[in-house]
Amino acid sequence: MLSGISLTALISLTVLPSIFCVVVALLSRHKKACEVDLIGSFAFVEKPLEPEGAVLVRGELWRARFVAASGTHAKAAIHGARVCVIGVRGHLLLVELAAY
Repeated sequence: MLSGISLTALISLTVLPSIFCVVVALLSRHKKACEVDLIGSFAFVEKPLEPEGAVLVRGELWRARFVAASGTHAKAAIHGARVCVIGVRGHLLLVELAAY
């Protein structure tokens, strides 16, 4: 006994809160949408795609690479431009300008 506190009480006061914190952290982890599910989705350019930058799709920020559609001469997409996800390469989305 340490100063009137049993070893069991001391362990309960230190270990249980730690376990609780770990469980809460694991349950609250945000998982990104499956990359394949994003194909065909529309996104907005957050960081200019020259040719790589970032897009916001379904509320999540993704790295993206601009791919010019056949018949266009665009080499980049500016901030705020609407793009469409046409493919995925790892965690990099391949996008082209979206038709309005």
